[in-house]
Amino acid sequence: MRKTLQICILTALCLMTAGTAVTAYAQAYEPVPVTISKDKVKIGGKMYYSHIVQERQTLYSISRAYGVTIKEITDMNPSISADGTGLTKNSIILIPVKEAEAPLETSQESIVQTGEYRTHTVKWYENLDDIAAQYGVTVKEIMEANGLASKSIKSRQELRIPVKKAVAAAGPSDDRPVTALSDTVAVDADTLGALTFATEPADTIQEPPYVGTDKVNLTLLLALGSKNGFSGINMDFYSGALMALKQLESEGIGTTLSVYDITDGAVPGADTLAKADLIIGPSAPADIENVLKVTGDSVTVISPLDPKSARFADERNSVFHAAANNDFQFQDMASWVREQGATGKVAVIAPRTAQGSVTDKIKKLLDEEGVRYTVIPDGSSMYTAIRKGRYTDIILASENEYAVTDMLTALETLSKDYSFNTYAPNKARNFKELDTDIFYPVRMHFSTAYFTDESDSKVSDFYSRYWEVFQFEPNQFALQGYDVTYYFVKLYSIYGAKWKEYAHELDMSLLHSDIKMRPNEKGSLINKAVRRVVYQKDMTITLEP
Repeated sequence: MRKTLQICILTALCLMTAGTAVTAYAQAYEPVPVTISKDKVKIGGKMYYSHIVQERQTLYSISRAYGVTIKEITDMNPSISADGTGLTKNSIILIPVKEAEAPLETSQESIVQTGEYRTHTVKWYENLDDIAAQYGVTVKEIMEANGLASKSIKSRQELRIPVKKAVAAAGPSDDRPVTALSDTVAVDADTLGALTFATEPADTIQEPPYVGTDKVNLTLLLALGSKNGFSGINMDFYSGALMALKQLESEGIGTTLSVYDITDGAVPGADTLAKADLIIGPSAPADIENVLKVTGDSVTVISPLDPKSARFADERNSVFHAAANNDFQFQDMASWVREQGATGKVAVIAPRTAQGSVTDKIKKLLDEEGVRYTVIPDGSSMYTAIRKGRYTDIILASENEYAVTDMLTALETLSKDYSFNTYAPNKARNFKELDTDIFYPVRMHFSTAYFTDESDSKVSDFYSRYWEVFQFEPNQFALQGYDVTYYFVKLYSIYGAKWKEYAHELDMSLLHSDIKMRPNEKGSLINKAVRRVVYQKDMTITLEP
């Protein structure tokens, strides 16, 4: 029987454990008004409003109030992303004053070093170019401040970032009060030179090609039932989605949520689903097929979890697949080997008992990457090859649990005397009988769609908030529920009804996964983001850029 829950997620939420009811409270959402600042500052000959961000104000609401685009704001404030990341209460941001509004000025501003530094801890996906853009400094300045001989940096490395500020040069100046820039705003002369400004009068400024919103109508299609009561996986996903909506509420984005239990093919009608701005779910291929039988291509469905569902995105533009499928993970593994620079020192271990499509796929991808390798067919040959050839990269070209376990056992013994990197299909992380401690001595490398870095502060913060609500720790399905829901609701809040056209412009690194929607050969958008995980010999796990 279909169960429909209409929930307005705008205040405290409480989802109880499996088998009990879902409880929530509704409250009307009123957008926080944005008042145009009276304070202006002149930088590089251009005038900017100095705006103090108030609680619940969003990039969209600020851009609409000032009559500028979101890109114009983020260009001038490198610490803020297009998705609103970095926009914090009481921070000061610069808003371009349209030239038609700006009075003629003769004074000049320049950017100078203050002699002060802030500390930045490198995230696994960042490079020096990313960090320089974030703080409005140049790569050269960061390298000089840290004594770096090259642009190579490591995850969790601490960098000194020079602090800059704008000061008035000698000469005539505006006699109106000028608001000092906070440390959260850094401006680089190179950035200023790249900026362009509208020249038409304020009343003829062109609207952006998309219009966002602070109210999103979301529908979840989940098979919540099962033979034993509730489906644990889908209930966990649902709880993570609720946490995402609560976070979005704190950012000024209200959501009306409709949840449909589609157990046993109980799919709502196409007309009902067409009323939603976004539809997330279902996950299982059979459930997706049931939905498509009802809707055809009349609505867009976001498939959130199961890699086996990726084929629907390949076949139809009306299906988005939020998880990076296995093909991209294999492809990234081959690229990773090439990037290590071990051409000619790569061994592909492909036991005769485990030969098949996986082995052929890996060899084909290595060939396409231009990687030279030697195929080793069995364990005895592996011992000899590694000792004589001193291979630096070992690829286990199999998804057979017994074959992979045997190969890892042999490699663990060899790792005591020889140093090498090991690569394997991500499926090995989920083998039930395999002790994952064996990954550390062989320096196992995985290209995977999912991995949670529990040392990340945003992950630990989520764990704490989740425990407060549900009184148990989140699992991978709850984390994915959060990631997918947060990303797509945020996407819709920025781009509105044109979210599918602009999804490729919004990349995010989230709790459990990354999302980079890109077109495939048929033009359908699919997630091509993969995380690179390395098990180190010191029993730590690192994420590589």
